[in-house]
Amino acid sequence: TVTASGAQVSREARLAAVAILAFGLTVLFTGFATLFTGITGEKQQRITEQMIAMVSPQTWMDGKILGLAAAATVGGVIFYGGGFLVLRVLPQVAGAEPMPLPAVTSEYGLLLLVALITALGVLMWFSFMAAVAATIDDPNSSSRSILLFVPMLPIGLAFPLLPKADSVLAQGLALFPLTSMGLLPARLLTTEVPWWEVTAGVALLAGSAWLFRRLAGKIFATAMLLYGKEPSFAEVVRWAREG
Repeated sequence: TVTASGAQVSREARLAAVAILAFGLTVLFTGFATLFTGITGEKQQRITEQMIAMVSPQTWMDGKILGLAAAATVGGVIFYGGGFLVLRVLPQVAGAEPMPLPAVTSEYGLLLLVALITALGVLMWFSFMAAVAATIDDPNSSSRSILLFVPMLPIGLAFPLLPKADSVLAQGLALFPLTSMGLLPARLLTTEVPWWEVTAGVALLAGSAWLFRRLAGKIFATAMLLYGKEPSFAEVVRWAREG
């Protein structure tokens, strides 16, 4: 049984799916800066101890992840929506033919699946970066700021593997949560993907998003109360295990 056949996906649907992925990446990399600034800024304010006394660290972290991800999403909608309106309205004002809308009525299911994978990937990486930000005292001087680029590495694997979407490596990376945000949609758009692979990939990605969110809350609970010294990797792992 096949969930999707890359050979049967129209050019318009491919473009729409790529646009969804591009939107997700925009949300990621514009939201990371706000996430780092927000969490590290609160850590430098002594009011943090009082806030943790009133709100559980996990609730605070969940609010940060969801709130900042939503803010980045709104920013992305405004940016891309504005560009879309310009491409639709300006030609009409000038008396020209506006940009045609893609006819993908028969492929909405595939696009919704790509959108779901993208949303889960965004939540997972936001949770990861929130945990990292909680361990940083000053984002301007910390060497850990380089971790902002970590999500680019697994997502970037989708591009060189596009011509080899049927390879064992591509199949494995489409299931691996850290790379499935890029590889699973790529496989859906270029080749035939068994239903069980899609189900497993989405389930593993959703489970990883939930796990990263829980680990971020545990790390946040201890790290936000420390000042003057960034914890070692071993200390962060201990907090995640014992929190």
